[in-house]
Amino acid sequence: MAASTISVNELQEVAVQEKSAQPDLLDFKVPHSYVDIGHSQLAYWSIGQGPNLVLVHGWPLHSATYRNLLPYLSQHYTCHLFDLPGAGMTKTGEHAPFGIRAHGESLLKGIKAKGIEQYSLLGHDSGAAIMQFSASMDAENVVSMIMGDTETPGYHSKLMSLLILVSKISFAPNLLFKSLRFKTVRYSNVGLGSCFTDPKYMEGDFGDLFVKPLLESTEVRGWQSKLLQNFNEEDIRQLIQIQKTNTIPVQLLWGSADQFFLLEDAKKMQRRFKGESELHVFEGGKLFIHEDHAERFADHTLAFLARHQPA
Repeated sequence: MAASTISVNELQEVAVQEKSAQPDLLDFKVPHSYVDIGHSQLAYWSIGQGPNLVLVHGWPLHSATYRNLLPYLSQHYTCHLFDLPGAGMTKTGEHAPFGIRAHGESLLKGIKAKGIEQYSLLGHDSGAAIMQFSASMDAENVVSMIMGDTETPGYHSKLMSLLILVSKISFAPNLLFKSLRFKTVRYSNVGLGSCFTDPKYMEGDFGDLFVKPLLESTEVRGWQSKLLQNFNEEDIRQLIQIQKTNTIPVQLLWGSADQFFLLEDAKKMQRRFKGESELHVFEGGKLFIHEDHAERFADHTLAFLARHQPA
């Protein structure tokens, strides 16, 4: 196992450049195609060349959350992105299943439908939990996994415990989303203040892509609420067994100040993986390090992927 630490000064030096990153390479309002998986039509994009890399978004986000990583990753890898049921531009069926495991099954159906073989997986937040289910069902095709600040099965922070409690109250997720219109809530730990090293980051294109739709669309709030309401702790417990038998190389990228998924819990989780694993810590980083520290996130990702190429 390996570990490294990025200093807070290094993060601050590149923060401005990262936040004014290159123009988006993809129009996330216009999918390249829709992938029929039975209960839903998944919005799909592909960009780049080289070995396959599937990027899996978390909650309450969609594929555009990787817009600042793509300029780096797509130079070396064919990047595949799917909006999961209830997110982004996907056409979600009325009877589509929701939950961490259910989304893992939906993602794998999308991967198979596109004929993607010998691929690596990159996921953040719930996206990394979702993709572990996909990988466990398709291990012979998964080359490696990159996981950023995600669920740590068996361990819950106070903020994560609060979020689980909110999920049990039918009207609470919708109310939480609507309350983001107030700056004091957005900047608080129960809003988005716990997500970014610099909370002002959320007021730029992140706000346009993710916050405004939650505030302006009842449908968007409804779908995103559904995933939270279908958060099944049994799914998370199953991840413990998946991790104990996992031999796929794993890279963990973590913010030292993440209050949802604690660094100390990530270190405990790392010890579960049966195969090769490494942990890189972003000193001062919070939950969304792939957003406000994209270049550094991409650097670690590319170095790891270079060491784990398809056979």
